[in-house]
Amino acid sequence: MEFPGITVGGGYAGTGGESSSFKYGFFNETVNRAEFILGNGDIVLATANDYADLLHGASGAVGSLGITTMLEVQLIAAKEFVKTTYYPVRSVKEAIEKLEAASSNHSLDYLDGILFRPDYGAIVTGVGESAFEYFKFPFTRFTRWWLDDFLHTRMLYEALHGSNQSRDYVVQDVAMPFFKAVEFIDYTTNTFDIWPLWLCPLRQARTPTFHPHALARTGDGKVPDLLLNVGLWGFGPKNHDTFIAQNLELERKLPDFGAMKWLYAHTYYTQDEFWKIYDKSWYDNLREKYHSNSLPNVWQKVTIDPQVQQMALQTSWSSWLLQLWPLGGLWGLVKAIQSQQYQLARRSQWRYRRGSGRPETKDE
Repeated sequence: MEFPGITVGGGYAGTGGESSSFKYGFFNETVNRAEFILGNGDIVLATANDYADLLHGASGAVGSLGITTMLEVQLIAAKEFVKTTYYPVRSVKEAIEKLEAASSNHSLDYLDGILFRPDYGAIVTGVGESAFEYFKFPFTRFTRWWLDDFLHTRMLYEALHGSNQSRDYVVQDVAMPFFKAVEFIDYTTNTFDIWPLWLCPLRQARTPTFHPHALARTGDGKVPDLLLNVGLWGFGPKNHDTFIAQNLELERKLPDFGAMKWLYAHTYYTQDEFWKIYDKSWYDNLREKYHSNSLPNVWQKVTIDPQVQQMALQTSWSSWLLQLWPLGGLWGLVKAIQSQQYQLARRSQWRYRRGSGRPETKDE
C-alpha cells in the first residue's frame, strides 16, 4: 500500500489497492496468515490450509467476522529510487487504452494515471488542488513548495476530517471493466465535473468478496482479468440535499457500467440494495460458522444515514460553525498541525536534496 496512513489491518479489513495492484492484486492477496479473536472468544490462526474461508472472507469485511490481532504479509524489497515515465494523453479513450496495454507488461512495478480534464492527462500520479481552491489561494510551483508540509496525504486527510469538509466532499473509488470506463467517465463528467481523476488498473478479485469485482462480462462471456479503478474525489454541490442525491444516483448507476464501489467511501445503499450486490448467503454462513452474529454486519458498518447525519448537524453548534468559510478550513489546518503528521514526511528516507546523494534531515 502506497497511501501513507493506511495500516496493515485497515488494508486487510477494508480494500487496499494501489499502483502495483495490476500485478499483485488487492492487498489481501499478500497476506499469508491472520490471527482472529472470534465472537465466542476463540482465537484461531487462518491460513491457506486452515480456516481458509475466514482468511479470504474477512478481507474487505471491515472487521465484521472477528477482531484481527496479527497478520503475516509478503514483502518485496523496495528500491532506493523509482524511475517514472510520463506518457501524455489527449483523451479519455487514449488514457484507458494506454493503461490497458501497459497492464500486460509485468516488467513494470507500478502503473496508474491521472486525467486533469477530458483532453489532458498522463499515465502518472499527480497532486490535487482542493485545498488551494477552498482558500482561493494560487496553485503555483512556489506555493506548492512553500506549503509542502500541508500537502502530504496524511496532513490532507487530517485537515479534511478536522474541518468537517468530508461531509461535502465526494469521495468515491469505483472499479469496472476497461471497456466500460469511457462511458463511466462521460457520466461523471456530466454529473460531477470533478477533476483530476485517478486511474488505476486492478487485478480481478477472487469471489465471493466485498472487494470490487467485475459485474459485466466481455463480449465472449468471460470475466475480465483486469479492472480499471476511477478515483472520483473533489468538492460536491454546496446544497447538502443535492450532494446526497448525486451520490445516491451514482450508486444506482453503477450496475449500468458493470461497476462496484469501494466500501470505505460514502455509502448510502439501503439494506435491500446492498444485498442485491453482495453475496449475503455466503456472508451469513461465515457469520454463523465463526460466531460473529453479535457483531455489526458490513452494511451496518459502512452505510451513512443522511437523515441522521443532517439531524446531528442541526443540533451541533460546532458542526454548524465548521460549515462557515473559512472557519472549517482553518480549524482543519489547526488539527492537521496538532497531529504532527508532517514530521513523518520530513524524516522520510525518500527525501533527497538535489545532488546531495543523501537524505535531508529535519534541521536542514
